[in-house]
Amino acid sequence: MAAATDEFGGLDLIVNAAGIMPLAPVLDADVATWRRAVDTNLLGLMLVTHAALPHLIEAAPADIVNISSIGGRETFPGAAAYHATKFGVLGFSESLRKELTTTGVRVSVVEPGYTETELFTSIGDRERQQALEDVMATQQNLTGADVAAAILHIVSRPPHVVVNAVQVRPTVQA
Repeated sequence: MAAATDEFGGLDLIVNAAGIMPLAPVLDADVATWRRAVDTNLLGLMLVTHAALPHLIEAAPADIVNISSIGGRETFPGAAAYHATKFGVLGFSESLRKELTTTGVRVSVVEPGYTETELFTSIGDRERQQALEDVMATQQNLTGADVAAAILHIVSRPPHVVVNAVQVRPTVQA
């Protein structure tokens, strides 16, 4: 992290956007996949944040934007591990936001709905993957640009304003 900040002159924004979506009923789940989901969706985000935090505090005002999911607030059967990691992102983010209130570092969460990304390739269960792809094929989904616009909205607020969370989803998504 220090080498990157030296090369680019500092760090005033991180966007944590990695994720996988293992889907399976709890009874049938491969727990190794759960570990991978926790490591990717939650622990990875926490470790990047931990490494970046001293640089962000030094550069303040600065922003941390964590990408969660509508699945961090709403659930459906067969996705318990995914939902657990995304609920975890919300909990970590809100606690961190409160820790950093006097530092000039804002912490926000973006919670996208159906988005055209490679996330669905990580599902693991071909039948569930196909079902989600079928739903998405019938509607206009979010694009990466739509999610980026939500991030831009957050980070362009005046330094005294923090947007805690933004839910963004396709108009047709219930």
